[in-house]
This record gives sequence, C-alpha cells and structure tokens, in this order.
Amino acid sequence: MKAEFDNKVYVVGADHHTTLSVTRCLSHYGCDVHLVIHGTSNIKASKLAHTNSVQSVVGFEEDEDLLINWLCQRKHDKKAFIIPTSDYAALIIDKNAERLNEFYLPGFRGEPGKMAMLMDKFEQKKYADMHGVPMAQSWALEQNADIPVDIKYPCIVKPLRSAYGSKSSIFVAQDKAELQDGLERMAGPVIIQQYLKKTHELCAYGVMENKNPNYRGGLIRKIHESENGSTVYAETIEYNEFSEKVCNMLWEDGYRGLYDFEILVCEDGLYLNEINFRNSGNGYALEAHGIPAALIWCNSVLGISNSLFAVSMKPGLRHINDYFEIVNIKRLKLGLFEVIRNIVSAHGRAIWDWHDLRGSVAFYKPLINNVAKKLLRKG
Repeated sequence: MKAEFDNKVYVVGADHHTTLSVTRCLSHYGCDVHLVIHGTSNIKASKLAHTNSVQSVVGFEEDEDLLINWLCQRKHDKKAFIIPTSDYAALIIDKNAERLNEFYLPGFRGEPGKMAMLMDKFEQKKYADMHGVPMAQSWALEQNADIPVDIKYPCIVKPLRSAYGSKSSIFVAQDKAELQDGLERMAGPVIIQQYLKKTHELCAYGVMENKNPNYRGGLIRKIHESENGSTVYAETIEYNEFSEKVCNMLWEDGYRGLYDFEILVCEDGLYLNEINFRNSGNGYALEAHGIPAALIWCNSVLGISNSLFAVSMKPGLRHINDYFEIVNIKRLKLGLFEVIRNIVSAHGRAIWDWHDLRGSVAFYKPLINNVAKKLLRKG
C-alpha cells in the first residue's frame, strides 16, 4: 500500500530509535521522507533505506534559529509536514509555529506555543490538576534558589523541561542534605516531585487525529526498563479508565499529533507521570499492530481516510527494544537464552528490521564494536 499524498515530510529529531521508527513507518508507505538530525554529524540513521535526504544540523541546541532558518529555506510545491521525534525538536518547532506556517505541524489547534508551554513539567502538573488527573505533588525551582520547606521526602528531581536535560541527570533524594547536594550538580531549573513508590509503570501512546476515532494506539505494561527508566521489554494491555481520561483530555483540548504519556501504578491509585508531545520511544510497535501513526496523522490533516488501519493494539503481545535488552543482560542478570527468546518471540522490535538491514546494522554497530574491544582486551 502506498501513501495517497506526495507532500514532503521532514522528520526532525535525534539520531535515536524514536526517529528511526517514524522514518521507517513513512518510508514503508513510499512517503517523500527528509530526515533532519540534530546534535551529531555522524548519523547512524543516514543508513536507512528509502530516505530521500539526510541533513545534520549540528549546534542548534545552542542556537535554535539554525534549524528554524534551515526549515524556512526549504522549497516545496505543496505544503510539507514536520514531525518532531525528540523533546527538543518538538519544543522549538512549536515555539516557532508562526514562522513555520508553510508547514503542517502537530500541536494544539489554534493555540501555537501551547505544546511548548506544556513541556514545562510544572505547567503539566497545573494542567493535570485543572482536569482532575492525579500527579505527584510538585515544586518548581530555579537554579540556586532556596529549597521549599514543605518538600516531602523522598523526592525525585528532574530537569524542568526534558528538552534541556537528560534522563541521566534525574536523581532521588532521601533528605534535604541529599537534595542540596544533587541540586548543585544540576544545570538550569528543575522540578522536584514527591517520590511515588510504584508497583509498576504503564505507557500509553499513539496518534490523535481530526475525526473519529479520536485517537489510535495502545497501552503497555513495562516488564524490563533500561538504567534510566526507558522501556525495554513490555506487554500490550487493554486501555483503562485512567488512560482513556488522559487521551480524551488532550483530544478535547485540541491536541493533534503523535503522543506518549507514562502512568505510575501505586498501591493507592494511578498517577500521571509525564506527557510527551512526540513519537513514543515505544512507537516502533504500533506498525506491527497495523497502526502506522505518522502516516495516519498526515492522512488526517489532508482529509484522507484511515479506515484501513487498526484503532488499538491487540492486548497480550510483547515488544522489545532489542538493542537495550542485550545491554540489560549484565545489569538485570538476564540469561542469554532468555534474551534471545524475548527478541525472537517479540511482536515488534525497535532496532532490528529485516526490511532495513543497513539501518539495523548501523544502529547495532556501536554495540558490536564495544563487545569486540572487550574481547580483544581479554584476549
């Protein structure tokens, strides 16, 4: 099946598997895909099959105008799409939505900049409170500001905007001394949240479109996580009342585009952890369930029917970030045969794709090189 449109699609993000899955999805349907990678000139994703162009914009983390100016200079016969696949790309594209009015952009209809505003985690907390969605008690703190006296310990500290930080900087503090010590290592404003002891974590993700069904996608239960908390191995489950409430909140408020949000399951109830206005790190599994989310959003914008595609992921199936499950062998003390079984039996895989061997090998190459070096040192 080939896409019914020939508009260019600019996929903008980091050289990461979130970008990989969107690019593969669109390429599979013959879309005119142009990949724009920030932060590096050594691009693994440049090995992807069926990508019409690859552009590296190094340095736009320091100067966002580099990317915006580059996009504004693109020439196209028809209005093109921009799909951000990193938090940073989503933030600056929505901040500059009015300058990018020659493109179709995700975001809140009629409210350019609202998506960028809600990428501030404290604004998300206020937004959730307004809609009656539980989140952990939170405090926003500027760099070098005094610690609020009413903070509850233990607490977890994160960059206020994930676009300007990394998961590796997140830490848990058991008391004020640990909090003070950790804050001295943080650059920029942070959000401090009451630490909720979870039994497990869920993630809902997919695409919000203009007509019924309002959203397509699914809900997963995390089985294995990476060291920084990202999903590695997961199982699809039925939507629950909480996930449907958050999806309806976003749709009714006018959000259209790819989405991802995390839910903490605690003994006293469910809590929203974070909303991401971009393709999920678990988005690679959607196409395996018949939901090509990026294509569905483009079709929805153009008024093209999506009736041939599934609405929700089938429950009871597992998917895996095969690369990180291999990395997890030592950290989680997993057996090699267990990992092989998990990868082979998975309904969807993040990296390895028999239809894109060049892209698969490119993403695996750093791991292969690292293992080879260790073997040589031992030899």
